[in-house]
Amino acid sequence: MTYLEQVISESQRMHTLLDIMGRMCTNSIQLKGNDGLTCTVEPGTKIILPIHSLQRDPKYWTNPEAFDPDRWTEERKSAITKYAFLPFGEGPRICVGLRMALLQVKAAIATLLMKYRIERNPRTTYPVKIGLLGVLSTPTDGLWVYLKRL
Repeated sequence: MTYLEQVISESQRMHTLLDIMGRMCTNSIQLKGNDGLTCTVEPGTKIILPIHSLQRDPKYWTNPEAFDPDRWTEERKSAITKYAFLPFGEGPRICVGLRMALLQVKAAIATLLMKYRIERNPRTTYPVKIGLLGVLSTPTDGLWVYLKRL
């Protein structure tokens, strides 16, 4: 199950469900940009976190465009910057269904792999192009596969 968890984490990093997350600032904080300019964010200010950008930023991820489940091994995941990976949010407003969602994903993948061989259908474009459907990330041209019973 360890490797499956690594694949799930890497899939969540590369193809996050929500591209952005909104939060409300509770403490005054000074932010300094790469250009040296500073900005004070006051309590009560609404902020938008660019989840997709964070999870693909080369500042936080080595070779961020590559699918690399091994970045989630015990040896390597300790080097991941806190708050650079937010598939379920973080802090007091973290998704309450986190454990249930991960359990369901693992069970679904295990069930599919026990019963079927999965092959890419030629209708699926590669690399898969991701767009937005409302606020959700989704493959723009669909994700077509063949399921062949084992």
